[in-house]
Amino acid sequence: MTATLENVTPIGRDPRELLPARAFALLVDDFRKMSHASHDYCSRVVGQNLVFLKAVGSIRRAERRDPRDYVRIVPTPPVDEAWHLSLQRTEVYVPMSYLFAESFIHHRPVMDEDIRSGAALARTIPRLHRTGYFVDPEFWEGEAGTSCCRPSATTRTAGTGARSWTGVGACRWTARSPSASDLGGTRVRTRRTSLPEHLRREIEAETGPVLRVEPLSKGNHADIAATLHTSGGRVFVKAARKLVDRDSPEVMSLRREASANPFVCEFAPRLRWRVETGEWLALGFEYVDGRPADFSPGSPDLEALAKTVHAVQETPCPDAVRMSAERRWQRYADDTTPLAGDALLHTDLNEDNFIITPDGRAHVVDWAFVTRGAAWLELVLLIPWLLKAGHTPREADAWAARFPSWLHAPEADVDMFTAAFAEQWRTAAGSRDDDWVRLHAELTGRWAAYRLERSR
Repeated sequence: MTATLENVTPIGRDPRELLPARAFALLVDDFRKMSHASHDYCSRVVGQNLVFLKAVGSIRRAERRDPRDYVRIVPTPPVDEAWHLSLQRTEVYVPMSYLFAESFIHHRPVMDEDIRSGAALARTIPRLHRTGYFVDPEFWEGEAGTSCCRPSATTRTAGTGARSWTGVGACRWTARSPSASDLGGTRVRTRRTSLPEHLRREIEAETGPVLRVEPLSKGNHADIAATLHTSGGRVFVKAARKLVDRDSPEVMSLRREASANPFVCEFAPRLRWRVETGEWLALGFEYVDGRPADFSPGSPDLEALAKTVHAVQETPCPDAVRMSAERRWQRYADDTTPLAGDALLHTDLNEDNFIITPDGRAHVVDWAFVTRGAAWLELVLLIPWLLKAGHTPREADAWAARFPSWLHAPEADVDMFTAAFAEQWRTAAGSRDDDWVRLHAELTGRWAAYRLERSR
């Protein structure tokens, strides 16, 4: 028998029970701002999205035990609209995904005959009821054959390390741990020792024959980061692959870095060439032969770091830098206007991004998240790296006091961002099982605790 809304009983638990009240209220408020609908309607559609994701999670858990238990289910357009918005509220969506599915539930549009025929929705309804939560007929009745995307929408197969299915509903979902591009920070990159053939040909047109590829294992913001040994010498390359219909986060970060490079060559290796072919974007930088900096107490590299930070803060922020601090961190604070400013910010001055050459010159690499904002932000973001290197919070505070931007920063603004930044990493550590995430959460939390104690 085909399952329809006419032959199911609309009973069950309140979907609002699936999330803490505060988290549910955030999702409802987001939907109201977008739709201008009544609070009752928004609460109901958000609830149905939670029921759907709960069903997705149940299928995912069962499928792990036995692949034969996999069933494809679909959201309807109104439910999918709530899904779209919930994805943007990451501090709710990430832990919610892990609560329901023990993995991150990704959203990728797709439309096919299974959806158009109504068969997918017919399978969905019984699965929703199995969750034990109320299935609201208004959001499921008469929606067979519809999707959030046009019939021509396509998807890209998930990359290495991800497990993908043919789709859950009008959107394909991929269960995997969130990447560093989801959460921010530094991760371990896949050690790729070869280049895609068509990309290699385009690069060799710039460099001459590539004799050897030496991958960089640490870092982020690119699918490939490696030293290329070529007939013309060494060059450092970063490359990232686009999504089917738009730039990936990694590609966007490379575009930011390329745009800023002409204005930061006093500090950064010069961009020698860029190659864009098919789904790939690659940047070739001059090779810098040096070592990562040492930020430990008493290290002479701290003086080089201070001189570089002074110089960067005195450099006018070019119009090419379009990412603003207040927009970048708006998810993590109620009011980010204090973060606004015209300072040039690198925002990730860790030891690996600060290279010291044998002649003592310092080079700052990886400008993937170059930002425009208040100058003191650079120091708040730098201090956790000083703590990691062995400084106490008091020592790091004293070191930062050499900068006018730190001395003149409003205490309340510094405290606000410090707390918000620590909360961002605490949330990340709750959803990730990576040592580096837990460590950075501990470092930012320690600095936030110091600021709180200091303000009493």
